[in-house]
Amino acid sequence: MANNKVVYDGATLIDLTSDTVTPETLLTGATAHDASGVQITGTASANANENTPTDINGILKGDGTKLKKAAPGTDYATPVVDNVVTASASAWSDNTITLSVTGVKADSKLEIGLSDTATDDQYAAATAAQIRATGSGDGTVTLKATTAPTIDLPIIIRRLS
Repeated sequence: MANNKVVYDGATLIDLTSDTVTPETLLTGATAHDASGVQITGTASANANENTPTDINGILKGDGTKLKKAAPGTDYATPVVDNVVTASASAWSDNTITLSVTGVKADSKLEIGLSDTATDDQYAAATAAQIRATGSGDGTVTLKATTAPTIDLPIIIRRLS
C-alpha cells in the first residue's frame, strides 16, 4: 500500500499529494514517489532533445553539458524591425530633426531611407536634402540634412539591433 502523506501528532510531516514528478520527468534509473505515493523509476533521458521539458523560453544554446537561453545579438542575429515615421517639414530646425521611433536604443544599429510609399515629389525632396542619421537615443533617431526638406517625408528606420 502506497502512502502519500505522513501526519504525526496532528502535524503534516510529508505530503506528496501536490508533487508533479512522473517517470517521464525523472531521469532514467532514478527513483522517487509520485503524488499517490507509489514508487516510480525515471525514464527521462539526461540528453536534451525536442521533447525535453525546460522553463527557458526562446532560443536555446548548449555547451555539451547544459542548456541556457541564447542571447539575441550575441548568439543569433536579432530580427530586423522596420518603422516608418513622418519627418514633418515644419519640424526641421537648423537642418536637423529628431524623430520618435519605438524600440530604438542609444546603441541600436540603424539604416535609414525613404519609404517605398514615397511619392515622386517626396523622393526628389529627399534626394535634394541628402538626409543622414547622426545619432540615436532611447526611442529617438536624429537626422541631419544638407538642406531641410519643404515637404513631409515618409522615413523608414530599419533597426538591425
